[in-house]
Parts: sequence; C-alpha cells; structure tokens
Amino acid sequence: MHQMKTVEYDAPTETVRLSMGNTWGDVYSALIPYSRIVVGGRIPPVGMALVTGGGLSHLSNEHGFASDNVVNFEIVLANGTLVNANATSNSDLWFALKAGQNNFGVTTHITTKAIELGQVWGGLRQWNASQLDAVSDAFAEYQRVGQLDQKSSVIADLVPTNGSLYVTLVYFAPINSTPAAFDAFYKIPAVADNSQLRPNFLDLISVGPPQVVPRWSYGFTNLHLDNSSTYRDVIEICAKQGEKLQGINGGTQVLIPQPISKSMVDVALNTGGRPQGLRSQAQLWMNMSWGWNLASDDQFVWNLIQETIHLVEQLTKQRGLYDPYIFLNDAYSTQKVLQSYGADNFATLKAVSERYDPNGVFQTQVPGGFKLI
Repeated sequence: MHQMKTVEYDAPTETVRLSMGNTWGDVYSALIPYSRIVVGGRIPPVGMALVTGGGLSHLSNEHGFASDNVVNFEIVLANGTLVNANATSNSDLWFALKAGQNNFGVTTHITTKAIELGQVWGGLRQWNASQLDAVSDAFAEYQRVGQLDQKSSVIADLVPTNGSLYVTLVYFAPINSTPAAFDAFYKIPAVADNSQLRPNFLDLISVGPPQVVPRWSYGFTNLHLDNSSTYRDVIEICAKQGEKLQGINGGTQVLIPQPISKSMVDVALNTGGRPQGLRSQAQLWMNMSWGWNLASDDQFVWNLIQETIHLVEQLTKQRGLYDPYIFLNDAYSTQKVLQSYGADNFATLKAVSERYDPNGVFQTQVPGGFKLI
C-alpha cells in the first residue's frame, strides 16, 4: 500500500483523488503548484488512515474533520470486489467509513474536497515548564474567544518532562502581523517564537518539535469547556503523573490539549453526517502521549497511561464535564472507541459490517484497529 502515491487534482470538480499510500506531506507538496490544500493531517509524516478515524486537521475549525470532506471512498471488500462509497452509492458504507476504521474492507483511494490556499501565517511559540499553568489557561481563553475566528488553529506539544512547552499557531490568511485570535498565547512571555508569513502550509507544519525516542503510546479523554480552572487542573494531573517516568530510560510525556470548537462538530450537519455521535458544543480532546526506549518498560508505561486517564476522568465526572466520546486517532488500544459513539451509531456500524462483510473477515482475520465484536 505504501507504494500507492497518487495525488490527482481535478479542477472542474475542485476535488483531489488520493491513494492511501501517501503521507499528508506527500499530498500537501503535490498540491502546492495548484495553490490548493485538503483537510488532512497536522504533521507531514502522518498517513492517510487518519481519515478513517475521523481526522483532526488545522483546517477543521472552518471545514470540519478530514472525513467530513471525503466525497468518495474506493474500497475492496472481503469478497474481492471494488466498490465506491459516496452520498449516492453505498451511502451507508460511506457514512461508516468516516470513522469506522478497517472494519469494512481495504480502502485504496479517497476523493476529497480541494480548498484554495496560498500563503499562511504561523509557526512555533515556546515557553519553559514554569509557564505550564499560564499556557493551560491560555488554551481555555483561546477556545472561548480566539477560536471563534475560524481561520485560526493551534496544536500543543507540552513536554513538562524535559521542561519545554510548544504551541504551533496557524492562521489561514496572508497576513504579516500576529492575529488577535492568539492574544491569549502572546500575553505569556516566550523563550522563542518563529511565527511569520510563510509561502505555504507545508512549510509551516514542517517546523514542529522532534520526537527522539523509539517507543510511543497514547491515551485519550474528552471534556467540555467550562469557565473554571478545569483545563489547568487536567493538565496538572497529567504532568504530575509524568513525573513517574523519571526512572524510565528515555521517559517522555507529551500533553496535547486539542480545543474542539462547536463549528467543527456542526459541519457534519451539511456533509452527510458522521458516526461518532459528537455533541454540538465546545470540548477539549486531551491526547496524552508517552515515549520511552526499552521494551522492558512497556507494561509500566501502559499501566501509567490507564491510571492517568482514570484520574482525569474522575475529576471531569465530578465536575459534570466528562464526555464519553473517544477520538479513534488518539486512543489507547484497550479503550472502547467505537462503543463511545453511542448505542445507535455502534449498531449502525455493526449492521454495515454485516452487510458488506457477512463472514466477518475484517473482524476476525485482520489484525489491528478497533473492532466491532
């Protein structure tokens, strides 16, 4: 699959047909000559499978998730037939593929909407770990005010285990000054900032912090935006848990608070729906990434991830802010992702699986992913 690298821009329909062997860096690079972009991954090495988990993008604030923008999936079913899934043909499969992962067949290509884009503003702003509380509060303020500007986007890499906090700022307009949307982050004195007008989106997202250890795992939890210190408290719980990595070779914790706007959720009202069952309100998707060097430490880190998720959810449930939805692209292997979409949506996904894969090949004979059984 990784050798399938098609990127075909079709100007009359303003769509792009993509092979699943691409990385998003491949895609963005190929579209630069056309001054076009698609809703896709936030760092260049990420692969196309992101789409079948929903796919959070820097463009999501204005255009929804990556899968919301897919107008056609090409998929090989268990019986060997190649079918198209879109709004008018196999529409139930099209719906399921938007966040149902590899439960229905082998997706070979997608066709997704093209968006005109030239220069963009942005870069990486950095603080030391002593500013963790201030940066946490800035995320809540940005979500309440700045994120209402749908051309803005942020992604964090908060690494208290090595004393560094990074936030990538993205603004989809050719401007030369700092957008007001990011005022919350510019109130905090930084140690470095390379934000500027850039020639294209790929140039901007190629400046992220490095990941230097070979073993990584992830955990996820979701909570609603409130007007208290909850974002700070959640990040503090995670950072405190990260201190337990001090005896682990290469132990690294990266906290990635992801503000999700109401506009991101509501896009699906006009794009054929989606199976995740997301609530129409602002929320924070909290990704906890953990890195280490040695296989002998695997079980310790895995236990620590689950313990941290439990502690955070204990707090958010007490405050009435917990949301059961689990973002597939960030989930830990034992989390019940598809079940978190709600009983009705889970039943729909199972029915689609039974229709297109009646013998359950992709449930019982294809390893990996989150299954429906």
